[in-house]
Amino acid sequence: MVDIDLPEILSDEFLALIPKQVEQVNQLITQKKIVSYVLNTEKSKLWTIVEGDSEADVIEVLATFPLIQWMDFKIHELMLNYQPVGLFIPRMSLN
Repeated sequence: MVDIDLPEILSDEFLALIPKQVEQVNQLITQKKIVSYVLNTEKSKLWTIVEGDSEADVIEVLATFPLIQWMDFKIHELMLNYQPVGLFIPRMSLN
């Protein structure tokens, strides 16, 4: 799992690259290189699970992110990422 800190102030250049970041993440998910990608509501933290046999493999995937130059990250090796197949979890509603 990669724990990513984003900048407090998002520059115009950063904001302009968000669509390319989304496109790249979608492509990596399709290629099964990324298992999950989560952004907090404050838009200050990302957590992503990247498939790789080594830290170098994970860094290679992260290096393809258009926004990588604004990301400070720490890689945590996971022992288990349990995702039951066929389990339906309803979406949370804040109403």
